Amino acid sequence: MIAQYNDAPTGPRNIYRAVEKRITLRGLIVTDHVDLWPEFQRDGGKWISEGRLTWRDTVVDGLENTPRAFIDLFSGGNTGKMLVRLEGEEGR
Repeated sequence: MIAQYNDAPTGPRNIYRAVEKRITLRGLIVTDHVDLWPEFQRDGGKWISEGRLTWRDTVVDGLENTPRAFIDLFSGGNTGKMLVRLEGEEGR
C-alpha cells in the first residue's frame, strides 16, 4: 500500500471474484485490540525466541546506498522494514 501512497486509490481488479466467493474483507487496526497489549508483552518475547513469531526486513548495505533504499521504500522495493546497515554494524 505504501508504494501507492501518493496515487489515486484504485479498487481490486477482480472484485467480481470476491462477490462470487462471498468474501468479507476487514482491515486490522492494532488500536482495536489495545486491551491485548499486556498479554502480548508477556508472550511476544517468548514467541520470538522460540521462532514462533518471525518477520522479514530488507537490508541495504552502506550509507552510499541510502538514496536507492529510500526510493525503493516508496516504490514497493522492500519487504518489511527498509534498513540501511552502516559500516562496522555487521552482526547486529
